[in-house]
Amino acid sequence: MLVAAERRDAPPLHAALAGLRAPCGFLVGPEGGFDRPELDDLARRPFVTLTTLGPRILRAETALVAGLGAISLSLDVQG
Repeated sequence: MLVAAERRDAPPLHAALAGLRAPCGFLVGPEGGFDRPELDDLARRPFVTLTTLGPRILRAETALVAGLGAISLSLDVQG
């Protein structure tokens, strides 16, 4: 599962997508982002990869569409 952690030091989404295979999930937080304890809990899980969508903070609805678009494109390119 990829988790958008915009306020945390995490690799960009394109780096996390290298080698990604379906099925996968993409989780974005509420408006204002995840709290630090929530991100810490997610980071401890072996199936979670924290990632960022870039330098701008997006609204939850926009972040979801941008992330899913990038994931879809990556999975199509990888075959």
